[in-house]
Amino acid sequence: MEKVIKFLVKDQTEAYKVIEKLRDLNFKNEISLAETYVLEKSANGSVSLKDERGQDFELTAFGALSGGLVGLLGGPAGFLLGTAFGTLFGSLGDLLNYDSQEDILYAFGREMPNGASMVISHVYEDWTTPIDTALGEVSDIERINVDEEINKSIQEDLDQLDKDIEEAKQSFKDANEERKAKLQAKIDELKEKRKIRKEQHHANALTRKKAFKMWFETFKKKAGKS
Repeated sequence: MEKVIKFLVKDQTEAYKVIEKLRDLNFKNEISLAETYVLEKSANGSVSLKDERGQDFELTAFGALSGGLVGLLGGPAGFLLGTAFGTLFGSLGDLLNYDSQEDILYAFGREMPNGASMVISHVYEDWTTPIDTALGEVSDIERINVDEEINKSIQEDLDQLDKDIEEAKQSFKDANEERKAKLQAKIDELKEKRKIRKEQHHANALTRKKAFKMWFETFKKKAGKS
């Protein structure tokens, strides 16, 4: 299953030990590891984002985060970070309310103790035992099922459109003729928007299936050579 897994550890040294363990599990074909990032929170509370080599990673709200769960169009970083952190804000759209990279990173790290680090990895795992056995004693582990989060986000999106359509229909009943014309136009617009959203979600689902198939085939080939 496709997961985003967060590993909370006490400091930077432990974070990079987690990464080495994940690489080892990947080498042994226990998991399939895609991307890994590290959030580091200093003693004074500032937060930075680094790649798995310890290099600073540039983060922008309208670039990396505008994809995530909703469209999966923001590239790997947007997908991973959007999935991992979208639920902290109620919705991914809330992330765009932050004015700067520093604001976003602060919001990401506000639940972390000062001095702590968090490893965030995009992983395929068939079962949880390899990671839990290797890392359960050295980190707090939180898994996010990607399909569940995506489906939840899609359904919330469609439910809101259904609610807006129903409210417009109720208002239509008691409106005068001039108002009815405007409300009908709104209803038609909302219905069209819902239709487009469903088509977009269907297209994204097909893209994800293709990506998963390619990933799975690569994983099988790698396993066959070991």
